[in-house]
Amino acid sequence: MVIKKFKLSFFIVCILSLIMFLAGGCSLLSDKSTQTTGGFTQGSMSVHFIDVGQADSILIQSGEETMLIDGGNNADGEAVVSYLKKQGVKELTYIIGTHPHEDHIGGLDEVINEFSVGKIFLTDFVLPNVSFERLLLAIREKDLQILNPVPGDEYSLGSGKFTFIAPVGKDYGNKVNNYSLGIKLENGTNVFLLTGDAEIESEKDMVESGIDLEADVMKLNHHGSTTSNSEAFIEAVDPIYAVITVGTDNPYGHPSSSIVTRLLDEDIQIYRTDLMGAVVITSDGTNLTFQTEKKAGEKSVRDETVVNETEEVTKPTAESSEEIKVYITETGHKYHNVDCSYLKKAPDEIDLMEALERGYEPCSRCNPPQ
Repeated sequence: MVIKKFKLSFFIVCILSLIMFLAGGCSLLSDKSTQTTGGFTQGSMSVHFIDVGQADSILIQSGEETMLIDGGNNADGEAVVSYLKKQGVKELTYIIGTHPHEDHIGGLDEVINEFSVGKIFLTDFVLPNVSFERLLLAIREKDLQILNPVPGDEYSLGSGKFTFIAPVGKDYGNKVNNYSLGIKLENGTNVFLLTGDAEIESEKDMVESGIDLEADVMKLNHHGSTTSNSEAFIEAVDPIYAVITVGTDNPYGHPSSSIVTRLLDEDIQIYRTDLMGAVVITSDGTNLTFQTEKKAGEKSVRDETVVNETEEVTKPTAESSEEIKVYITETGHKYHNVDCSYLKKAPDEIDLMEALERGYEPCSRCNPPQ
């Protein structure tokens, strides 16, 4: 069951939640949090969409249990660890690495090295790259067992539970995003849908599987890209709120203006980490309250851009990475400029976006576009 959706254009929930101080830690989020000594109230769950730029990292806390979904880019590991500590996290009950792209698993090795971890879930699609290798090394050093969940697997989390719902399909070829692990997170009657970078093919399989996808809050897939967030999928989820985890002035033009328009046409309220910093949603099992890291005239912890309260939700599209060409070799794991001295043989030309999607990392010698 989800909150009844009143589609009124003036229905804007702006109540700031009282994010609690845990175990002597303090929140990064605003001066409107209040201190408590008893931790979370019975039945409370907080979902933190951490601002890690053009990447994903989501912390979920309920009672004494915690879960981290993704850890941002390689360079974000320290920041994610710091954020978790400031929320009072001592150990992680669960970690989910949705899929083996750097912007999702890059910082997880530092998280695993820093915290005790109960269970770790990874998709069974393997993509050899530096980020994935570092993650596997951290897992081995902690003697953790990797679990490959399937749709229908269910786990408790404090006062709530989460159920794996994706990937439904078994073979998406080399489209790594479609192998993203997706979950339906429930706390009482409040529902969140978190499905990584799942693209249209995976979304279609979820819809056709008959899974109940309806949710109060949907994290847009693939940072609001048009390769995801199909009309049929959004209709099936029927969210009241959409969260877009996206970097300021990113080179991909995320989120797509057409996707933002689709949400606005459906009176879906949008929260964006590039404009608002970290977004924290707290559920008491019935109601949702929202808190954002920055407001008009304030600076976020991550970026120094001041955002006006009246700024349009849509942003100018940057030069598309599909128009930027880079070069790869058959055996390497990095992409290059055409004149890079590392390219001894005739290289293959591909789009920058495709190189990033396939897990290639930029060459440190020739410094290609990123």
